[in-house]
Formats: sequence, C-alpha cells, structure tokens
Amino acid sequence: MDPGFEAYRIVNEISGGRATNFRMISTKPPLDRFGPRVVVEVDADAREALEIWVRAAREVRGKGFILEVRGTREMNVSADELIEYAVRALVEMEIPLFIDPNFDSVEAVREARRRIRGEARGDALAVPGHLRPHLTDTPHRSQSSAR
Repeated sequence: MDPGFEAYRIVNEISGGRATNFRMISTKPPLDRFGPRVVVEVDADAREALEIWVRAAREVRGKGFILEVRGTREMNVSADELIEYAVRALVEMEIPLFIDPNFDSVEAVREARRRIRGEARGDALAVPGHLRPHLTDTPHRSQSSAR
C-alpha cells in the first residue's frame, strides 16, 4: 500500500476520523533507509495531535515511512512537551535520533520559541530541527564551527 494512504488510514482510525490531509516528503541519508516522511494533519489541538502521533507511531513501525502528525487547531503545549512527544513518537517508530555535527543549540531554542508563539505558522507540530536535521534542506550551524 502507498505510504501516504497507509499513514492517513492509521491516523484517521486512531483519531476517530479526524485526519484531514497528508503529504509526503523525501528524506535524506541517514534517515532515507526508513522511507519518506508522511505528515498527516488532524482536526485537533496540538496536545491531541501529539497524543495521536504517539499512539499511531506504534502502528506504523516498520511500514516503510516516518510518520508525523500535526494539529490544525490551538498550539497548547510548551516547547519541552513538544520535544517530549516528538521523541516518544520517534522511539515508538524505532527511528534513531541523529544529532547533526553542525547542530546549533541556540538556534534550536529560538526555533522552538518561534513555533510556540505561532511564528512558524502551520509548522507548529513539526519535529524541531535539532531532532530531525537530516529531514530538512536547511543545515544547522554549530556554535563551535562558527568560532
């Protein structure tokens, strides 16, 4: 089955029919071995969407894609909670956390704050960049390499 449709089906079932959309994003090494990233939107606030993500992550383990669930309503979790849920979902999917050698912790905190304030509009539930450096085209710059 197509990874996008499979992810949508699983999230829709777990969320009680609240999945609204999905999109697929290709991944880069070293995460490409797990397949594409499938982002499923649900009609839910951030906390509900994150809880759905963790539950759905158990079901998608080994199915050939990396699941991400985003809510379309209120952003009602802290940056720390967002990171905790993201890590739990990745662990449930057995996706290792890769830390890029160019990781910039200061920028990661700034990014999380922008997301909490809603400045990242539409990406409020994306896994923070420092947890998925190989899933984006934007490299993170290390403080140590900037010196």
